[in-house]
Amino acid sequence: KINHKELIKWLKNLPLYYETEKQIFVHAGIDEEAEDWWQHGTTEEIFTSKYPPSFGKFYKDIIAGHIATNSLKDEEGFHGVYFDGENHYYIDGTVEVSGCIPLLIYDDLKEKYIY
Repeated sequence: KINHKELIKWLKNLPLYYETEKQIFVHAGIDEEAEDWWQHGTTEEIFTSKYPPSFGKFYKDIIAGHIATNSLKDEEGFHGVYFDGENHYYIDGTVEVSGCIPLLIYDDLKEKYIY
C-alpha cells in the first residue's frame, strides 16, 4: 500500500461496474431481478460480493469475476472462462492456484467472444 498510494486511490474511485450497449462488466454481479432498473436496485454489496452466481437469460451479457470458475464447471483442473450458455461469463480462474489469467476477448466487428 505504501508503494502504490496513487494507484490504490485511483482504483478506489473507479465505478463499481462498466456498461456498454451489450455488456455489463462487474466484479461479482448485479440485481437481475430489478431487470432494466438494475443500476438503481443493485447495492454495493451485490456489485462486490454477490453469491450465489446467476445463470440464464438477461437482456445484456454480464461479465463477472468473484466466483472461481472451477466451482462452476464439473471438470477437474478447470480455471478458464465459464459461459453459462445464455448471458453470463465468469472469468475468475483462481490465478493464485492456476498461475494463469483467463482472458475473454470481445470482437465487436464479429460480435462474438473469444476465450
